[in-house]
Formats: sequence, C-alpha cells, structure tokens
Amino acid sequence: MNGIWALAAGLILPLLVIGAVYSGYQMTSTTGCDGEVRLDVAASPEIAPVIKAAATRWLKTNPRVDNECVRIDVTAVDSVDVAAAITSNHGVEIDGVGQADGKTDVPHVWIADSSTWLQRMRAVRDDIVPTAAPSVARSPVVLAMPEPTAKSLGWVESKLTWATVLKRMATDTRMHTGMVDPTRDSVGVSTLVALSSVVPSLGPQGPDLAVSAVKSLLGGKSELQSALLARFPRDTQPKTLSTSLTLAPLSEQALLAYNASSPAVRLAAAYPDPAPVALDFPYTVLPRIAPDSADAAEAFRATLAGPEFRNLLAQQQLRSADGTVGTGLTLGPSAPAASPVTPIPEAPVIAKALALWVDTIRSGQQ
Repeated sequence: MNGIWALAAGLILPLLVIGAVYSGYQMTSTTGCDGEVRLDVAASPEIAPVIKAAATRWLKTNPRVDNECVRIDVTAVDSVDVAAAITSNHGVEIDGVGQADGKTDVPHVWIADSSTWLQRMRAVRDDIVPTAAPSVARSPVVLAMPEPTAKSLGWVESKLTWATVLKRMATDTRMHTGMVDPTRDSVGVSTLVALSSVVPSLGPQGPDLAVSAVKSLLGGKSELQSALLARFPRDTQPKTLSTSLTLAPLSEQALLAYNASSPAVRLAAAYPDPAPVALDFPYTVLPRIAPDSADAAEAFRATLAGPEFRNLLAQQQLRSADGTVGTGLTLGPSAPAASPVTPIPEAPVIAKALALWVDTIRSGQQ
C-alpha cells in the first residue's frame, strides 16, 4: 500500500482500539534541494493519522531548512513505550513503567497523549523533556457507561460530581467499574487525580471512601484499553447489563470511536465536575537534537493549527487544542461545546494520586 492510500485509510477508518499498530510513513519534499533534514515524529495512535495527513499537506508546499528538503517519518506508538525509551536512554525509570521494550526508538518530536507523561518524566530527571510543550489537540476524560445504565442512574442528564461518583463506586456493589492500569495510562492518571481531589471535601470518611472506590476500580483493571472495552455489555438483556462493566473512564475520543463501530449497546459519556485533566497531546521537541531538525520541528509545529487542522482532528474524534470542535465531530447530548482547559497537575500531585492506587494494591496482597 503506498503512502497516499495508507493516509486515506487512516482518515476514513475509525480508530477503535487505542493500542492499534500503525506502520511509519516516510514523506519527503524533494524538489531542488541541497540536502535532506530528517524529522522523526512519534505520535500517540489517536492522533497519528492527523499528524500524517498534516505532514503530507505541509510537504506539498516544499518547505526548506537552509535550502535542505525535509523528510518526516511519522510513527504511531503508545505513549508509555516512548516514555520508557526516553527515560531508559538516560538511565532512569518511571515508577510503574520500567525499562524500554527495545523496539521503540527515541524520536526528534514526541506527541504523547498527555502532558502528565512529561510531568512524571521531569520528576525522575528534569532535563530529559523541555519545559515547554504546546498542546496540538484535546480530548476530555469522561465516565463511560452503557446507555441503559446511564439512563437508569440519571447521570447523563444531571450535573454529576466526583463526590457522587466516588461514593457510589465505594458503596454500591452492583456497580462493576474498571480502568486501564494508571501507572501506564494517562486516562487512569487523570481519573485518580480527580478522585483524590474531592477526598478532603468528604470529611473523616473521605480516605476510606477513596480506598473503597479504588478497590472497585482494581476489580476491573485492564492492561489494555481494548480489553477494557471488551467488557462492556454486548446486548441489552438484564442479566448481561447486570454482570458487564458498568462504568469506566475513557477519553472522549475512545468513546466516540467505540460508538462509531455500531456496537449492540452504545456508551454514554458523563462529564463529571470538576472536569478531569484532558488528554492534551503536547508537541514535545526533545532536547539535544540537531539544530536543523529542531528548526524543521518548529516549522512543522506552526502548521498544526487553524480551521483546516481542526477539521482533520474532528475526523479522528478529537477537539482542537483550545477545546473547540471542528467540522465533522458529532458530540453526545451531554458534551460541552468547548472543553474546559484544566491545568496539568504538578508531579507531586500525580505521584500522590498514583500512590493511592499502588498502596491499595499492596494492602490487598498482605
């Protein structure tokens, strides 16, 4: 399959599984150049088709760096694997991630799914990622529920708070909750940070409720998002609904892609208050790359904005960096037209939230 047809497939087919594997694309502007500048881009699978399309569009303008042509290699790769490769290359590890798999190269530019990865990396060594990494897209973190369940709870029509969710998860044994392991998943990190933030407002019972809620999530833990999605109900029979997954945090993009596959039971999205930290897809130019590659990286970043790019994002069920929606993205009835831009938490806040997860696991093993 040549690059043009592969690009078209990436834009037309919905991304149903976030861990899907894509081949890399090599695109070059080749007219009247003195040489070639290479730019390796590793992008989270949700956004990789958009980055490939944007790169193809940009290279048609024949960009130059000191009269050298630009070659862009775009590879879709899970954020956890790039984070492990970068930190391992510097002789350090992120808690819960460990060593690199040996299959992932360190790129010039990394577009992770969330800036929380950068915060976690800065906590182990402060010079391996830059202090500035502007977002190029956004996807809110939502609570996904089978539509029949969401209607019975009234959680889509009414304003839902994290305190309500936490109490229900901690006390209602009929709820089957789950999420992807947050030590390796940005949505899980965002969920734990949001959950932890409301604990002080719950009074003396807050810490115990938080532990019970985390135990509930642990009962439905998955290592991959595809495995988590597979546990949602496959029909509307009462027995199926009562035994299948009731609630799980997902990105808005993942939920919309799931519904686009026409499942027997669609998922409803609840947008809890306060809004969890959204996936924000930071454009990270890694330190110590060659000056010409750095110049090419900055020139390419400047093209990832405007109405045309926003519409490319919409085709992948993603919002623009400011939370607004491009043409072609149809949201659910409870979705805000503009997603709030929640500040990225500091590394100690993330570490404390993850500690709640890890400590709960350890206490259950004793």
